[in-house]
Amino acid sequence: GEDEDDLNLDDMEKISKGSTGRLRIHQAKLSQAGAYQCIVDNGVEPAARGLVRLVVRFAPQVDHPTPLTKVAAAGDSTSSATLHCRARGVPNIDFTWTKNGVPLDLQDPRYTEHRYHQGVVHSSLLTIANVSAAQDYALFTCTATNALGSDHTDIQLVSIGRPDPPLGLKVVSVTPNSVGLEWKPGFDGGLPQRFQIRYETLEAPGFLYADVLPPQATTFTLTGLKPSTRYRIWLLASNALGDSGLAHKGIQVSITTPDGRTEAQSS
Repeated sequence: GEDEDDLNLDDMEKISKGSTGRLRIHQAKLSQAGAYQCIVDNGVEPAARGLVRLVVRFAPQVDHPTPLTKVAAAGDSTSSATLHCRARGVPNIDFTWTKNGVPLDLQDPRYTEHRYHQGVVHSSLLTIANVSAAQDYALFTCTATNALGSDHTDIQLVSIGRPDPPLGLKVVSVTPNSVGLEWKPGFDGGLPQRFQIRYETLEAPGFLYADVLPPQATTFTLTGLKPSTRYRIWLLASNALGDSGLAHKGIQVSITTPDGRTEAQSS
C-alpha cells in the first residue's frame, strides 16, 4: 500500500509464479483502498516499480453533523438559504431532495442545485432564493444513492431566532481554584453566537458570570474558585435575539473543588 506500515496481510495472499506476482485480497475493505506499489528486484539496480490503485465500491454514507441539522433564514422573501449535503461512496452518487416528503421540483427557478465531488466525497448544495416562511420553512431530506445502496439526512429550514442550548457540557479538569469545561455548540439560530458561564456556590446563593472568550470557543477554564467548595455551573448561548435559556438539562454540571491535597470530585 501507500504506507507499508498500514498493510495488514491477514486477509491478503501473495502469489508468485515464474515472472508473475500477484497480491490477492480476499475480502476488500474500504480501509484497503488506495495505491499499491509492486517492486521487482533481481539484484541489478535500479529495481522496477509499478503502481496500481485499488478502488473499493461501497454504498453512500451521508454526513450527519447533528441528529437534525438546522439552517436559518429570514422568511420575508429577501434572503436565500443554502443546504449542504455531503456523502462518501463509490461508484458515483446521485442526489435527490424532498420537502416535507414531497420530491422537490428543481425546475422551479427559486431552487438551484450545485454538485461536485473530490475522490469518494460527493456534495450537493441546494440554494433556495427568496425564502418564504409559508413555503420554505420545512423539513428537507437529501438522499444519496448509488448502485450499492442509499443513505439520507434531514435538514430543517427555520426562522432566524435565539440559539439552541449548547450540548454535552462536561468537566475536563478541576483544581482548588479552577475548573476546565468543554461542550459542543448547539444551533446558532442563524446569527453569530457567544457563550457565558453562570455559576454559584451552594454555601452562598447568588449568581456569578464569566464570558467565554474567544466567543466561538468550546472549551473554557473558569478561575477564581475557592478550594473545598461545591459549585453549580450553567452554560448559556446567546446571539443578538436572546439567549438559549437554562431549562435544558444538558447545560448544568456540579463540582466540588479539592482542598489542594485531595482529588476533585465531580458529578
